[in-house]
Amino acid sequence: MLNVIIERIINIRVLLYHIFLFMGLLIILIVTDILTILVLQEHFYHFSKAKYFLSIIIHVILSLAVWITFIELDSFRGFFDSPQHVWLMMNMTGLIVAVVIPRVLLDILHFTGKLVRIRKGDHLRFLTNAGLMIIIVFPYNNLVSVPFTGDLISKQKRSQ
Repeated sequence: MLNVIIERIINIRVLLYHIFLFMGLLIILIVTDILTILVLQEHFYHFSKAKYFLSIIIHVILSLAVWITFIELDSFRGFFDSPQHVWLMMNMTGLIVAVVIPRVLLDILHFTGKLVRIRKGDHLRFLTNAGLMIIIVFPYNNLVSVPFTGDLISKQKRSQ
C-alpha cells in the first residue's frame, strides 16, 4: 500500500516537472523565435535585402537545431541517467546558452529601443546592433574562452 502511494507521488512529481520545465521552455522558444524574426525584419528588410535573407537563413538553421534537440529531449523514453539522455540534455543546455539567451537579449534590446522611440514609431538602431553583436560574440565566448579557462585552471591545480 505504501509503495503504491510513493509511486503515485513520484509519478505526479515527474508530471509536474515535465509540465513546468518543458512547457515553460516551449513557450520561451516560441516567443523568442517569433520576436527574433520580427526584429530581423524590422532592422534589415528595408536597408539590405541580402543581409535580411542571410540573417533569416542563419536564424532558421539555428532554430531547427534547437527545435530538433527539444523534440528529441521531450520525446525521450528511457532511463533518466542513460548516456543518450545526458547527451541530449547537454546539447539542449548548450543550445540554450549559445542561441536562445542571445536571442532573448536581442529582443529585449530591440524592443527597449522601440519603447524609447514610441512616439516616432522607429527603433534605436544602435541597441539592435548591440544585440546583434551579442548574438555573434556570446556563443564565441562560451565555446572558446570557457573551455580555455577551464583548461588553465585544471593545469594550475595539477601543477600544485
